[in-house]
Amino acid sequence: MILLSRRIVPLSLCVATLLACTSTATVGDRDDAGGGARDVAATLDAHADTSPVIDVLVARDIVDASEGGDACTATEVCDGVDNDCDGAIDEGFCRIGGACFTNMQRNPANACQQCAPPAGTVSGPTAWSNVAASTECRASTGPCDPAEACVGDGSACPANLLAPAGGRTYTRGASPLTFLDACAAPGSHRVLVAADQAFVAEALPFSFRFFGNAQTVAVLAVNGMVSFSSAVATAAQANSTLPAPTLPDTVFALWDDLETRAPGVCIATLGAAPDRRWVAEWRDAGFCCGAASAAHLDFEVVLTESSHLVDVLYRRLDDPAGRATGNSATVGLQGADAATFDQVSFNVAGAARAGSGLRWTPRPAVVCRPSAGLCDPDETCNGTSAACPADTLSPASLCRPSAGPCDAVERCTASGAACPPDGFAPTASSCSAGLACTGAVCCAPGVTPGPESCNGLDDDCNGVVDDGVTRDCYAGAPGTAGVGACRLGVQACAAGVWGACGGAVLPVPEVCNGVDDNCNGTPDDGIVCP
Repeated sequence: MILLSRRIVPLSLCVATLLACTSTATVGDRDDAGGGARDVAATLDAHADTSPVIDVLVARDIVDASEGGDACTATEVCDGVDNDCDGAIDEGFCRIGGACFTNMQRNPANACQQCAPPAGTVSGPTAWSNVAASTECRASTGPCDPAEACVGDGSACPANLLAPAGGRTYTRGASPLTFLDACAAPGSHRVLVAADQAFVAEALPFSFRFFGNAQTVAVLAVNGMVSFSSAVATAAQANSTLPAPTLPDTVFALWDDLETRAPGVCIATLGAAPDRRWVAEWRDAGFCCGAASAAHLDFEVVLTESSHLVDVLYRRLDDPAGRATGNSATVGLQGADAATFDQVSFNVAGAARAGSGLRWTPRPAVVCRPSAGLCDPDETCNGTSAACPADTLSPASLCRPSAGPCDAVERCTASGAACPPDGFAPTASSCSAGLACTGAVCCAPGVTPGPESCNGLDDDCNGVVDDGVTRDCYAGAPGTAGVGACRLGVQACAAGVWGACGGAVLPVPEVCNGVDDNCNGTPDDGIVCP
């Protein structure tokens, strides 16, 4: 027999203990002729007249199936039985829907819930509890596949998403711009004057990326749109919800059945490269066909060069019939397909408000492989794959500009990440009359570029004689410069000749001013101050 525990207990307590455990424990030797447990009562009688306290050897977990009775094991398992005979069933497990789970194990059908721990020694729980927010529930499978995390409310793990391609999606917010007066801007011009159901194509002054694609031509329609597709020419008079499959690549500033008066739509380019803004302003537009002849609408679309921002601004939206603020209009923007769009409103009064504006900002690209040199561009996620795109090198792009007439331009070769070594025109190549190339600069024949000195020559071959050549100067007594009020001056060289000494402070007789005027190291010495 295997004896698992030995206890010394009072007789009265022993009786109660043994009677309670007759189905799971044996006292004494099991190897009797009956092959079973010795009679408990007989054992107690044998010790009754010797001591009120007896040794009880409690044998647990050793009854095998051949001897009958329930088996006690050292470990509880999830089977609906009190395996370890502690009075609790399946503690440490969840039994949900007929399946067993361990405490803190996540629900396989909902990775943001876990098996709730039991309270004390009660039976295993039958419910899930929420996994803490920010707990990873789906690992990344590549540099362009971010891990997903639980949100802490018990909902399922978020859908698996890939890092989006840069500029192919937008975030929308209020525009910080004030209304830009394109009609009054220098160089502006007017299109679609007194028009209805008309459109016009305009070349952009810079390449503009819309949903990640470079655009160089904008098509304007009277009905409140700027598009990068000629499909806008057949735009329906009646607006609709987005996506509008027949109107790809379009900004819907105020898509309604409009007509223009003079001055029509004003086009202007404001600012300087690389931060120019292209503005298309509908000035004093109205609703078509006399439906609201008293309406006066001023709104505009602004495209920004370097940041590729899209702004829609509203200045005047007057209409006695109350239609001007979006009651019958669609506001938003849409890419090349029905999956890429952002609808702000469809037939919602107040969606457009005078003095307000909207801004769409392209989401930045996710760099998954940074540049390793001037000829190795960053690789960015493409929005369709967990893997980073293949490493590419720049072909024939400029990587080092010329630093002078004798310095050649270097371009990438698509064979390495580094820019080729700096190259110069051949020695003695003529770069201007009487001068020849020496490295990157033009020098007189036989002259090697070096530091400038006051000699009337162009020593550094930059085209300027004695440029920036100066020296300290001082006409005071030796040892007085830098003492008291005395200071060094500066001389500049011009055409090989040193100029006058400027800025020097020389010793002067002492006066009663607390300053060492004669620069001997003692202020106000030899004089009596009043």
